Formats: sequence, C-alpha cells, structure tokens
Amino acid sequence: MRLERIKFRKNKEFSNFSSWPIQVVLFEVEDRECVCAEGQVIYRPSIENPDWPQVFGVSFEIDAEVVMLPLKSIQITKIGIYNLYFIHCDTRLKELVVEGKTVWKIPSGYLPGRMMPMKIFYQFMSFAYVLLGIFWFSQYVRFWREVYPLQNCITLVITLGMFKMALWYFDYAEFSETGIRPTRTTIWAVTFGTVKRTVARLVILMVIGE
Repeated sequence: MRLERIKFRKNKEFSNFSSWPIQVVLFEVEDRECVCAEGQVIYRPSIENPDWPQVFGVSFEIDAEVVMLPLKSIQITKIGIYNLYFIHCDTRLKELVVEGKTVWKIPSGYLPGRMMPMKIFYQFMSFAYVLLGIFWFSQYVRFWREVYPLQNCITLVITLGMFKMALWYFDYAEFSETGIRPTRTTIWAVTFGTVKRTVARLVILMVIGE
C-alpha cells in the first residue's frame, strides 16, 4: 500500500495556530478493537504482530494552511481486510480537507482481493461460452436448412453472452493490471449483458406463447 501526494488543508481563518497531529492509521479489520490521550489516537499493538497497527502523521505549524504527508510505502505481508483512517482530535480542524490518493496492490495486481474471484469466474465463463458457441454454431451450420426463427434468437443469446463474459473478464484484467477501471469496457459489458437478458426473456415469452 502506498500513499501519494496526501495533502491536508485547513480553513484559512484557523491558520494562526499549530495543531495536534493528524494521524494515519492502517490496521487489519481483526485489530479494530485495538484502535483518544488527548490529541492523539489511542491504540494497542496487535497480539499477533506488535508492529501493527501502523500509526504515523503530520502537524500544522503556525500560519501554515497546507501540510503534506511524506510519500510512504507500507509492505503488508498478512492476508486480510485492511482499513485506512485519517484521524485528528483537534476541534479546530473540523473543516479539514484531505487531498491525494492511496494505491493498494496485491502480488497479482491492483484488483481488490474481494474482486479476484470475479476475474477467475468470468475467465472460466468466457471459456465455457466459447465451447458452447463452437458446439452450437457447428450444429447450426450443419442443419441450417431446418433452423427455426426461435433458434436464431438462441444463437443471438449465446453470441451476446460470449461477448458479455469476455468483456467482463477484460474489464477485471485491465483493472488488475493498471489499477484504473476501464470505463468503456465496463459500459460495453453492461450493455451486452442488458441486451442479452432482454433477448433471453423474449425467447422465453415466445416459447410460452407457443
């Protein structure tokens, strides 16, 4: 996890004082009970890892309106769900504005651990749709003289499903690679999924109607 260009900005009218520390707390969810002495965060070291939670911070000097948090990278070695809090106990900083970004990356990429199963799922489903498509289209070509309109609709549903699964896989794969959600790919994946569901429901209505 890396914190980049984190900037704290306080109200100009309160710039004539130095502040208590603005502290950054990174901890695993299981240690949430470990995480105020006045002016600072009270926390207890984790039983399993005494170096956690990670606590650090910066303070405003007199007449300073902006203070920058130094670039900091933290190596997280234990698998788990982590929270990052920006905390201050100074009532004069009630209108504090925080700017900047945090970068979280696991060994396999930027995709959050919770979303990693979705990437694997869509990869598997893309492969399954390819196999289904090969089988269906081979039979479609083989018996093309006897194809009913309903089967044309089924062909369309399979094709749309194939595109949907592939697009969702590429969406998660690019997210994992770059750390940024590819908006266009996401929009197309949602669009193909919506059209597929619409056509599939029409097919069901056609079957029921017959």
